[in-house]
Amino acid sequence: MASWPSRPEQGGDNGYHDSQTAYANVPTSPSPMDNLHPPVRSPGSSSNNVRGNYVSSPLNPNAATGPGPRSRPGSWGPQAALEPGRTGASSSSDNSQTSLNAKDDKDTIRNVVTGAVGGGYGPYANVRGSFAPPAHNRFSTLSSVGSVVSLTTDSKYPSMYFPNSNTPVQGGFFPYSDTPHIDYATNSFTPDDDDALHDPDPRKMNDGMGPMNWRGVLNLSLVFLIVVALLALFAGYPIISYFAHDDIYFLGNNVWPAAWTMGNLGRPGYGATTDGTWPYTYNSCDVGVLPNQTRADMTPEAAQTSGKTKTNGVLSYLPGQRVSACTCPGEDHPGPDVSVGRSAPEIDVFEAERSKTGGPGGQTSQSSQYAPFNDAYQYNTAATTLYLPTTYHNTFLGSGTQQSISSLTDMDETWFENSATPTYATYGLEFYGDDKNPQNGFINWVAGGQRSWGLTADAFGADTLTEISQRTVSTEPMSIILNLGISEGFQAVDTSTLTLPAHLRFDYVRVYQRKGQTSVGCDPDDHPTAKYINDHIEAYTNANLTFWKDAGFSFPRNSQKDGPC
Repeated sequence: MASWPSRPEQGGDNGYHDSQTAYANVPTSPSPMDNLHPPVRSPGSSSNNVRGNYVSSPLNPNAATGPGPRSRPGSWGPQAALEPGRTGASSSSDNSQTSLNAKDDKDTIRNVVTGAVGGGYGPYANVRGSFAPPAHNRFSTLSSVGSVVSLTTDSKYPSMYFPNSNTPVQGGFFPYSDTPHIDYATNSFTPDDDDALHDPDPRKMNDGMGPMNWRGVLNLSLVFLIVVALLALFAGYPIISYFAHDDIYFLGNNVWPAAWTMGNLGRPGYGATTDGTWPYTYNSCDVGVLPNQTRADMTPEAAQTSGKTKTNGVLSYLPGQRVSACTCPGEDHPGPDVSVGRSAPEIDVFEAERSKTGGPGGQTSQSSQYAPFNDAYQYNTAATTLYLPTTYHNTFLGSGTQQSISSLTDMDETWFENSATPTYATYGLEFYGDDKNPQNGFINWVAGGQRSWGLTADAFGADTLTEISQRTVSTEPMSIILNLGISEGFQAVDTSTLTLPAHLRFDYVRVYQRKGQTSVGCDPDDHPTAKYINDHIEAYTNANLTFWKDAGFSFPRNSQKDGPC
């Protein structure tokens, strides 16, 4: 876009050199066009149409179509040479069109320099005359009509100096058809009547709030309201609803907080690894290692009739112990020998849930799981001891996939984080297993810092009805799992009282071992696991696999299922 001529060099009576001094070939006599009036425009007419000697803004969107004379130059115009007491003039870029500048229809151009400089448009009248060489470089890299990149000085409102002033008017802000230094002084700054483009008023640029006008305040206010609304929705509402919850036991009523242990040959959440290993605790070679605890002739009978109604009486739906004490020599087995039954047993430190004994609060379940199963999942309660008056035997005994021996202990309300005075509660277990003398095994549990209950290995001894032998307290290397889950398989979920996010917080976890019987790590010599895991890494790293065969492996041959090795 074209720009206003630069401030000329000072000199002469009014601080400027005489035009004859600047350009000797420019005539200085008064123009015969003195006292001419600009063409009168009828109401509603477009000033972009060339009428008489008047040319309106080239940026006016109402400009007439078709070719016409250019009223703006293609480059920064030369320095204007003004005589004292005269208004200036500049020629259009093609030096072919005369343009008289008038603020409105009543103004009269009194003095017009007949040979004024050309090459730039401005609020002075344009007349025919000689072009002087440019005195300044343009301020923009790509300029004028059809420009692609333009700076503020190359704009509809060019920069300029007022006469007798060293202060530039930044941005210019002068419409095409005005005489800026006259209009500004008379406080009658008005854009062209038909110029529909936006014309900021320079007199108000620094008034009031400056750049922070009412639109800016409104925009910032709306942004502030949006931020507050988002914080209230995603931060305030969850916090308020959490602390406003009436039921201090809601955590245990809907979700599944737990701390538990599992044999290292099974990886929690990776179904292929627990297929045929969980929850076996067996080191014998008999019918207990077979699928469904059943021989080909469908014996023993208890395995077909003492199960749950929903399984049509079938006691076990397990696939059989994958790496049992019956494994044939040379088959896939973790060791130390194919005659040792290996598995992934489970012992739970605690699982919190809603009360099952009629109390108003929550309870903690402390249990151990076993396979193969006793008839109807019954265990020897005489081999168990309840140490607290708030501890009860759990009525849940098992299903087609596990036999469970557990007890429930009432939980104090302070053990829940949304109580008035929340505090940590101490849970724990002590277990001892012996492969050579499995009957010597035992487990004790701790709830709220007190021993809650315990059992000995006689609780899951041999069973003549299902024809299985003594199960053992785990001798496997055990991993510790701390997790907060949710499942209808554990307890019903009441979505009307379910509040998320929920938390399960632990202060510390400590492991103790007997002197002389320490075993640290997951790969002890008497129960190795590392090589077996690495040899079947697909099963241990792909949680989408449910069965051992899905990982591309098969159960090893064993003497109970496949006949003599």
